[in-house]
Amino acid sequence: MSLARFLSAVPLFLSRPIFSHPHLIPFLLFPCLWPSPSLFFQLHAPLCAPYSSSANSFDERCSEHNLGAMELTWELKRALPKAAIFVSQDIEELVKCQCMLLYLNSNTWTRGIASSKLAEEVTMAMERDIPRILAHEFPSWVDEHMHSPPRDACPFGDFFVDTPLELIKAGLYKQVATALKPGRWRKAALIHLAGKFGLREKLSKPAFEKDSTFDKAGMMQGETRSSLPSFRMSSALSSYFKPLQAVIYPSAKVGVLAHSEELAAVETQVEHQHTQVQSAAPVSSNP
Repeated sequence: MSLARFLSAVPLFLSRPIFSHPHLIPFLLFPCLWPSPSLFFQLHAPLCAPYSSSANSFDERCSEHNLGAMELTWELKRALPKAAIFVSQDIEELVKCQCMLLYLNSNTWTRGIASSKLAEEVTMAMERDIPRILAHEFPSWVDEHMHSPPRDACPFGDFFVDTPLELIKAGLYKQVATALKPGRWRKAALIHLAGKFGLREKLSKPAFEKDSTFDKAGMMQGETRSSLPSFRMSSALSSYFKPLQAVIYPSAKVGVLAHSEELAAVETQVEHQHTQVQSAAPVSSNP
């Protein structure tokens, strides 16, 4: 799909923060489904509801040789204070744990003897079919421009060079790792990581559902689903959008376009923007 078509489909209040950035990587933080402002809010506002995890618990194995894994667990506990998280660093209790956390950064497989012992423990967990939860410190431009704390982040491709070959052949990286980024992306990544542990969000109804302007399908009165254009994202990317939307919309009260007059104004501006893009596009002429 062309960039111009995306520009015409994005709600006006999102087009500036997305397309004014030097590169389009932040664009991945937004869902690729913008049929209309009304349906846009209906689909994604529930993801902004408060997190509730009072009825969840799990037993986690953190290796003492996995530098940073315990710190990440405490970070997860601070983000989810109501979750009962039981952590063990005793290798003898490995078989009693529901999962094993493997924290991946530039130090994981480059620490000599410590990394070798970690590889032995990971091999033991794989042989016993204990689920592995992978968390990867992902490089981000925020590290360079926002002076974030050092995270020893590295590209995921580095692990295919440093990881023991036996673990790679055994399928250690067949499971998708949760990308940990700094700043406002951090809480979203922790929520995504908690979902892998079995901790789930209890979502409340969005505030705008009380507004009679919207029907049960989340559309404006008079709209039909067949009249709305649909832009679908790939299944490989869809799993990353849901947790990240909680960062984009930190409040559950996002019905800022609840009135039809405001919706009409936004749609008119988007249509005008689309017309400008089309008029600015070069026209090919046949000789």
